[in-house]
Amino acid sequence: MSIKFIHYDSQGEIQGSGYCPPGQLAVYQREGLTLLEVGELVNHKDSYFDFKTQSVLPRPTMPLTLNDLPIPCAITVKSKVLGTSETFNVDDGSFEYEDTPGVYELTLKAFPYLDGKLEITL
Repeated sequence: MSIKFIHYDSQGEIQGSGYCPPGQLAVYQREGLTLLEVGELVNHKDSYFDFKTQSVLPRPTMPLTLNDLPIPCAITVKSKVLGTSETFNVDDGSFEYEDTPGVYELTLKAFPYLDGKLEITL
């Protein structure tokens, strides 16, 4: 019989999952890995470990707005015409962008939220 487990980092981001014999989980934990036995394996891209509830939860959807953003977050702006991109760190919850007229794709990242994408035209 095997146990199912997840491995997560200090922010709760699930790094991977797997199976091991019952006694092996304690060995891995002694080696410094942060592991949790789970009933079912989860897609580590869609889930995270919540320290408050001590459980695995689905990652929430990123709000697709340029105001009331999670703090902190990172926004990558890519010009759809030129293909160039630049990443900005947002520490105050709002983002304004000015550039030459064109269409830009914005990717918003803030764990535990799923990455969000939106398109703006200047």
